[in-house]
Amino acid sequence: RFIFLGLFNGWPVLLAPCAAAVAGDARQTQVLGLIMACGSGTQLVGPGIGGWTYGLVPGYPAMLPSSIGCILAVATIAVFLRAGDA
Repeated sequence: RFIFLGLFNGWPVLLAPCAAAVAGDARQTQVLGLIMACGSGTQLVGPGIGGWTYGLVPGYPAMLPSSIGCILAVATIAVFLRAGDA
């Protein structure tokens, strides 16, 4: 189980090249720090929000937490697309 979970995880391998492509070699460490900080904040807050909102819609208990995640994903994509236009 542990072999397969780590074997197909490309996140550690792709993180540094993607950060260099986004910000260049000079700011790669700043981007890596921002990615780690945002990821940690999301992992800290996300389960609490999911647990708090789970079951608020009785017929579809997971609809609200899933909708929050979808809205955040669409908003993030929109911000990146808009930043690419500028």
